[in-house]
Amino acid sequence: MRRGSAEPIAPAAAPAAARGTNAPRRLEADGEASNELTAPLFGVVHLQQSPGDAPFVCAGQTVQAGQTLCVIEAMKVFNEVHADRDATVAAVLVASGQEVEAGQPLFRFE
Repeated sequence: MRRGSAEPIAPAAAPAAARGTNAPRRLEADGEASNELTAPLFGVVHLQQSPGDAPFVCAGQTVQAGQTLCVIEAMKVFNEVHADRDATVAAVLVASGQEVEAGQPLFRFE
């Protein structure tokens, strides 16, 4: 290659921002709206503090804003996922030990 004749290099695209948030999102499914809490990051979800302990929350349980719902382990760091408002858990959508993606639904609220 001759010096000075190289094509300009385009800047690399910035990585896409994680779409997951701790806030519930409104979804339309079968004509009715439901609230879901999504994973804020990629990692392994833990539904209880340690093996053999009771889960943080179960379906049918009422939760308060700020209450820990689960923990997501990413790179040996344990990130607590909290309820952002008072609600009732309609369904737990993941299993303990399951890998989750950022933005993946974790809990459905009534």
